[in-house]
Amino acid sequence: MKHFLLLSLLAVASPVFPQDAMFRGNQEHTGVYEAGGVSKFSGVKWQFHTKGQILSSPAIAGDSLYFGSSDHYLYALDLAKGEQKWKSKTEGRVTSSPAISAVSSISAATTAISTPWTL
Repeated sequence: MKHFLLLSLLAVASPVFPQDAMFRGNQEHTGVYEAGGVSKFSGVKWQFHTKGQILSSPAIAGDSLYFGSSDHYLYALDLAKGEQKWKSKTEGRVTSSPAISAVSSISAATTAISTPWTL
């Protein structure tokens, strides 16, 4: 009876359309998606250099791009121009992607501590 209940709960908790909830595009997890993707790549739009490595993915909110660097700073750039809006000193290397909340705060984990910033 316990096994039947567990299987019933798993069946109910499964997504209705499992192909839509697939991680990495398909059941083989190849990262290949059926969508056409970007129609034309026109080259690098802009570059921005820090004094350390960038080890994580950026976060985008509105017209800003946010990311951390191993130089102990969290950066905000203008998405269109690549110009620095601000940077904030942290207590350690920023090695995670920033998380942006709906109430205009941003958090990023560093090697020292996770610190929230208000935008």
